[in-house]
Amino acid sequence: MKLLKIALLLLPLLSIACANQKDICQQDGALCDEVHKDTQDINTISNDITALTKIAVQDTNAINGLYYEINQLQQGGGSSASLATLYSQVAALQSELNSVAQQLQALQAKVP
Repeated sequence: MKLLKIALLLLPLLSIACANQKDICQQDGALCDEVHKDTQDINTISNDITALTKIAVQDTNAINGLYYEINQLQQGGGSSASLATLYSQVAALQSELNSVAQQLQALQAKVP
């Protein structure tokens, strides 16, 4: 959830920055090239945030599904090997989520 909050906070900031840059461009034609580049950078950051958010949602859903399977196995007396495999998959997904969080934080630093 923390990842999604970060992503949802960043997207409106990017929109505001983009709108501010368009106003500057209308007031000073000399800045238009720089504004255009900044707008492209903002769009790239926004696309990256969207892609990372999708990964975070997919990973979170997969983790929830794995925990459901773990509960089912535990209630049904599943083998410890099966449980170990599921816990290993959860750990791998949590590691990926941590990586996504770091990437989102890096993108946050790039927001103009």
